Amino acid sequence: MRLVVLDEAAVAAGERRVLDLVLSEHGRPPVVLLARPLEEPPAGPWERVVRRPFALGDLAAIVEEMVPLPA
Repeated sequence: MRLVVLDEAAVAAGERRVLDLVLSEHGRPPVVLLARPLEEPPAGPWERVVRRPFALGDLAAIVEEMVPLPA
């Protein structure tokens, strides 16, 4: 696993332990958080935070920048 894209709704307080376990088991890949537009995102291991609304193409560009395809 080279990158995790995670919706903020999936990061409920009780699920944080599960997220930490998954990231640990996969070598702590970078995480992109898809965040709500008006609220401060929760603290976490996010390398990038993308706020709604966003264009799918913009998200794809971020993923490609963070995990480039082999040449």
